[in-house]
Amino acid sequence: MTVPEKDFFTLDEIVQRWSLAGMDHATLLKLAADDLLVFSVYIRDLGSHTQTEDTPDGVVTTAQTVAFSFRAQGHARPPLQYLKADDARRLLESKSNERIAVRGHYSLPTRDRESGLGHLQAPLFCRDDLLVSRIERDRFERQHRVRLRPPWFSRFWGWLSDQANQRALTMLSGWIAAIFAALWALLPSLYPNPTTPRATPNPVVERTTFSALRVPAATAHDHRH
Repeated sequence: MTVPEKDFFTLDEIVQRWSLAGMDHATLLKLAADDLLVFSVYIRDLGSHTQTEDTPDGVVTTAQTVAFSFRAQGHARPPLQYLKADDARRLLESKSNERIAVRGHYSLPTRDRESGLGHLQAPLFCRDDLLVSRIERDRFERQHRVRLRPPWFSRFWGWLSDQANQRALTMLSGWIAAIFAALWALLPSLYPNPTTPRATPNPVVERTTFSALRVPAATAHDHRH
């Protein structure tokens, strides 16, 4: 079974996915400032709830929040909300101990007026709250042709270098050695050594030699008569 892909990703996940294209956190800041990539935040809708905290004096405090919702029937606002370019830039430039007020966000990456929502009391967000939606990620990759996979030799070398594959490589090398040894043992039977054929007498040479031997005999017979 294949696990369905989630709807949004953290900035670290985006940087890792686009690392072959030269992506880093500084480049994300430029993309936000130039409004080339639309960032998002996840709005938690807990409704009425309580929150318990321990004070430095050891006193346990409980805060109760009561939420009122006035929504039209059938209306649902997705928790993933898109930010304006300037708000995303402010969050990317913030430090770890800073929280940034965001007065407006949008339910669509187009960020048109109909999908916008404003707050009288702006919610606060930090840099770690920034996300990139799957829809926006796919759009950016198609538009800018982001390279996601390394060349085949880099993937092959990475597979060979992975410690998790060493056992499989050891077994594979043993099988290859056994196959070569078996082929080497069968080689003499498949290709036997050729025998040297016997020399065939040359009839021209023999006839010439025979004639040369008979001539002196015939001459000697004529001389006796």
